[in-house]
Amino acid sequence: MSVEDQRRLETLINQLNVYNAQINAIQNQIDVLTVTLSDVNLAIETIRNLSTIKAGTEVLVPIGGNSYIKTRVVDTTRVVVGLGSNVAAQKSVKEAEEALTSRCEEIERLIQTFNQKLAELGEEINKLQPETQKLLEKLRSEGVHVVGDAQGEDKRVRRDTEHKNT
Repeated sequence: MSVEDQRRLETLINQLNVYNAQINAIQNQIDVLTVTLSDVNLAIETIRNLSTIKAGTEVLVPIGGNSYIKTRVVDTTRVVVGLGSNVAAQKSVKEAEEALTSRCEEIERLIQTFNQKLAELGEEINKLQPETQKLLEKLRSEGVHVVGDAQGEDKRVRRDTEHKNT
């Protein structure tokens, strides 16, 4: 294999590794957004159910860690809604539902944007794989042992003679 082919293979593998790292980061963001979306949808559902509760009704309020406290509902017409940066504001039930619905829509748009980026990265990987496979096969035909595959995973290349000595 020529030095030029070796450099090209190294470049392709590095690019595949970069794409796979980006995919992992984006997937992590999607996972966080999905949990947030679920949380906001639960808040919307709770606010909608607030109209069925009378003031003074005893309820369980989640405090985290799958734990709850028992309390009484004082006001079923106002809700404290987080605005971000540890800032919250009291809003009417209707305003709170609108704000949270808007937040859900924004989260859904972000998830859609991230999914589109995942698809684009997948296409880029698919474009690089044939050339990478061809160069890897060329290496193998020259007696070089390659660990990994053309999916952008870590590659270690050793001549068969080196492999026997390890």
